Amino acid sequence: MGTNNFNFYHDEPLFGLDIGHSSMKVMQLDRNHGQLPKVLGYGVSNYYHNEAINNGVIVDYAALGKAAFGYNSASFVINPLNQAELPIRLMTAFKMAFIYIQKIIFPANLSATHAYNHLELVTNPIQGPEFFLGILSLAILLFLIFYKKTKLTPVGIGALIFIIPYFMVSRFVFTGGELLAERWMYFPSIGLAAMWGFLIEGIYKKNNFIAWAILGVILLLSTAVIFPRNKVWLSNEALYKSMIADAPNSAQAHYTLAQEYLNQGRIESAGKHIDQALKIYSKYPAAINLASAISLKEGNAQEAEKLLLYSLTLNPLLAKTHLALGGLYYSQQDYQKALSYFEKNIAFSYRVNNEEMLFYAAALAKLGRYEQSIDVLEKLTAQKYVTDRLERILAFNYYKLGKLDQARKIVGWPDASENQLASLEKSF
Repeated sequence: MGTNNFNFYHDEPLFGLDIGHSSMKVMQLDRNHGQLPKVLGYGVSNYYHNEAINNGVIVDYAALGKAAFGYNSASFVINPLNQAELPIRLMTAFKMAFIYIQKIIFPANLSATHAYNHLELVTNPIQGPEFFLGILSLAILLFLIFYKKTKLTPVGIGALIFIIPYFMVSRFVFTGGELLAERWMYFPSIGLAAMWGFLIEGIYKKNNFIAWAILGVILLLSTAVIFPRNKVWLSNEALYKSMIADAPNSAQAHYTLAQEYLNQGRIESAGKHIDQALKIYSKYPAAINLASAISLKEGNAQEAEKLLLYSLTLNPLLAKTHLALGGLYYSQQDYQKALSYFEKNIAFSYRVNNEEMLFYAAALAKLGRYEQSIDVLEKLTAQKYVTDRLERILAFNYYKLGKLDQARKIVGWPDASENQLASLEKSF
């Protein structure tokens, strides 16, 4: 349908849908009678894998559905509730409500992780008291919100301040992201603090000694918890070690500490913790990828490749797995495979950083696709991202296209010979 003929549906808005090889685009247009249409809105879906479309035919409807309507991308380890049945999800949500309220009132048993194998899902209502205490706690708060004698008091308003933001992370409706995080209670805690303040004020009016005693006890208990807890945040290593101390059976805790040790170059320590993470949950793609990186550091490229390919069978949409495979094949000078995986990393990433695009441009250059490589690099330089490696790749591309003066200018070698420009390829 041409842009000058919009007479098929006189009373309907114009809507466009483009199903591409890795994403969908939608557009809303205003018919704007007598003139070219005006774009009112434009959006792009999440990415899906290239194999979802085969010769223009949709073969994986589920992949497109997830891309269009969203899904919880958090792994099972981060949020096991994501894959739980509805009754388990609801019962666990009540348990979590009690945990949140308990930690606000008295911040005991604090932990930076509540992932798989630490916070136990409720599969049976008589499994523990937290489920029933959660129901009771929420029922009391809702009663205070709607009861006519309290709804306009600091007690009722405080309960409302707690309930509204809490509901967004309660897991009753939305299951995305982490299972439970204490930091999500910063704002809801204001509501409970208002309630406590109102109650203590009432006590103060009757007996100020008791009120001051209560405040003193709260201050002492909070100090006893907060001061030691502050040491946890001194460094990444201290934080991750605290996670293991709080949750020794958490795969995520061992994974994060292994990642930190790998960053520090402590390969043996990293290996011990990643082995422990995989013993707890063997199908954890991020941990398998880290095990691959450790194998590569140990000089075992074959094992590293095997692990990454296995990781893809568990989650073929995990962009970082494709990036790692691309880097592995690039180091082995298998540039065609490297390029393929770099392209998939770009397709599946929500945000591709400049270094990843630089690897992509380098692979293009290695395969003789110089103009495409230049196009990628010039987009990076337009974002004021310039490095020595980028300049070497860009200069090599221009050299291969016969633009020697431009190549010399980029690297700052005005008298460079063709052999010197050709040697640039060895530097990337």
